[in-house]
Amino acid sequence: MARSMSPTRCPGPGVAALACLLALHTATGLACARRAKPVEYSLPQGAVLPIGSVPPIDARARFADVFCRVLAGTTAPDGTPWNACDQYLAGAMPAPTGELPPVPAGLEALFVGGVFSQCLERADVPLRTFDDVREHFEQRLGVASHYVPVHPNGSVEQNARAIAAWLAGRPGEARFVAFGHSKGGLDLLEAVYAHADVARRIVALVTLATPFGGSRLPDLFSARLAGLPDEMTSPTRCRSTLEWGSGAMRDLRRDVRQQGLARRPAPPACTPVYSLAAVAATETEVSSLLRPLWKKVAPFSIDQDSQVVAEEAVPPGATFLGRGLGDHWAVAFPVERLHGVKRWARAVDRNRYPRPALAEAALRLAGAAQRPGGCPP
Repeated sequence: MARSMSPTRCPGPGVAALACLLALHTATGLACARRAKPVEYSLPQGAVLPIGSVPPIDARARFADVFCRVLAGTTAPDGTPWNACDQYLAGAMPAPTGELPPVPAGLEALFVGGVFSQCLERADVPLRTFDDVREHFEQRLGVASHYVPVHPNGSVEQNARAIAAWLAGRPGEARFVAFGHSKGGLDLLEAVYAHADVARRIVALVTLATPFGGSRLPDLFSARLAGLPDEMTSPTRCRSTLEWGSGAMRDLRRDVRQQGLARRPAPPACTPVYSLAAVAATETEVSSLLRPLWKKVAPFSIDQDSQVVAEEAVPPGATFLGRGLGDHWAVAFPVERLHGVKRWARAVDRNRYPRPALAEAALRLAGAAQRPGGCPP
């Protein structure tokens, strides 16, 4: 007989309240069901794509070497050294020996966050995805960096248009290396495919923990998200993001994303794509706040970050850079900065990760690559 749940009080306004209430809301319907046992092994690194897709290019060894060299020259926010690089990137060699590509000259960086980062931006939270990376690029590397806001509940197509409009409004003809986290990677890739001027000005796209194959969470939560009362989601001012039938949540569904992959089995002609997955192979490696989500995805794979299965984070024809060893937020979202500001942030307790070094390594590697022949400068 299932054990009854004692009443639980969720934290105050913010994403913690949303995550807590989601967990409680789903627990009511699932507590009596037998939990599927998670798989207890990790698969070799790879990508799951529709038949006929252009396979990814394996650049894990080269990226690991660049990342290790960059990491060795940086320190954590508290001034202490980082651990060996194989603690942050699967398969990385702790003793780098390769040549470090230069920081690309004449390029700027562009960043797009995922769904919940936009929700937090609309709430009273002084933090955005990639904040520490953008500061590192500007202060340490001299690379101008820009955060492009998109709609929290915007569809992939809608947000791609917003990215194109943002670029069209920029003075001059600056060219960019673009970084997208989670759904932000989907938005950017769609912008590159659908808008010629975006493809002309974005010389490389780097995606982190992006669900190209879709996420299990919209499928698992679909019926219950529609029934959440407004007071459960109003703290983040992002109620519409949870609407199942349209916008962001619809575009994260696996059936929608698989249709997108089948429709575009080849990479963009003129913008190379570089992809990093994220993996937190045990629940102790996941922040407490994200742990209920990790448990929901675990029966499908432990090679996941609490929201995205690693094999589904690489699109056709992309250059695969490897797997960051952290949860979905650790690789791009510096929530640790809020530990002394927001009570809910203390539950994001596995957030210490060398995000600036990871992004710098991707910038150096992507900036050193040449465009395919015949593509405009």
